[in-house]
Amino acid sequence: LLPNLKLDTPLWIASCHHTAKESSLKAWARIAPAALTLKTSKRTEVVEEKQLVRYQLLPLQRYGRSLYCDGPKHLELLTYKVTADLLAKAREYLPTTVVGISVLGHKDEDYAELKSQCPSAQFCELNLKYAFRIPEHVADYRASFIEAFESALREVKRFCVTFADLPVFVKLPRGLDWLPGKTEFGTFLQPLVDHGNAGLIVANSEKKDLADFMEGGEEHSLKNGVICGEYLFDSTYELVKRVASACVERSIPIVATGGMIHEDQILRAVLAGAAAVQLCTAIDYYRRSYYRSLCHALRARIFVHGLRSFAEFRERLPKFDIAAVFSVPFLYAEDFWAREVQEAMRRDIMK
Repeated sequence: LLPNLKLDTPLWIASCHHTAKESSLKAWARIAPAALTLKTSKRTEVVEEKQLVRYQLLPLQRYGRSLYCDGPKHLELLTYKVTADLLAKAREYLPTTVVGISVLGHKDEDYAELKSQCPSAQFCELNLKYAFRIPEHVADYRASFIEAFESALREVKRFCVTFADLPVFVKLPRGLDWLPGKTEFGTFLQPLVDHGNAGLIVANSEKKDLADFMEGGEEHSLKNGVICGEYLFDSTYELVKRVASACVERSIPIVATGGMIHEDQILRAVLAGAAAVQLCTAIDYYRRSYYRSLCHALRARIFVHGLRSFAEFRERLPKFDIAAVFSVPFLYAEDFWAREVQEAMRRDIMK
């Protein structure tokens, strides 16, 4: 993936609630994913009296099975100390997994302090998710827009300098989806080029307020949160395609995240230019063992085409016919299906 960062598979557990506590890390030990990013950290803890929201949007139909999520900042962001303790546990429970840390991109963050507390981190991610959230009714929106971009750029530069000796990734939020194709995008990517061991993560969850609606005779109001899940795939796919040429020119690998639920979505993201994909909501939908099922499916595709590695598969993927790409043999992952389903499948196979 990067000069000194190699993954066993291109499937990666994203920074999320699945990587926020010790019990989650223990649960991942049986799966041993290729890579895992701990939940994003912040220098100081901010206690917020806010209710945790995880609402399935299926009643609204247009969002599919996506989730609307929101929570207090002390649950959404770890302190540096908690991150350091969690990293030590992760390296203990997941010796074969590449484990990294994530930090919020903000002028108040002390990247050097985080680095000193987490010397065993194998990579670091800069999360710019709050960097470009501009209030709609500011007095001078244009000036605020320019300042937000310049502030984000300063943080990218400062982050890359601090972690100069470590593989790094910058998470490009959807608030910066206007960048590709603009002169400013080259400016934004230059610190990653100068670093020489950096990648771009595209594009995480989507900040969105939903119109109030009725369900089960009750009115629901979903504001100030984010949408996670399959609804995001189309915009993630388009953004990956739009950043691909500039990133290829500069040898910056792209990691796609947001809406990666099924095999065909992962393949489409790779076709669009992604070198790896991050998983989060897919695990909510199908449980942790789904990770292995995706690995089995990917290996089967590689094998069917007579290739030896994902690197070869990714290189040749654009040359395959679509029918060849999406036609694969039946796969059975013994730890994915419920017991009664396994027994029915075995009976059918034997018959």
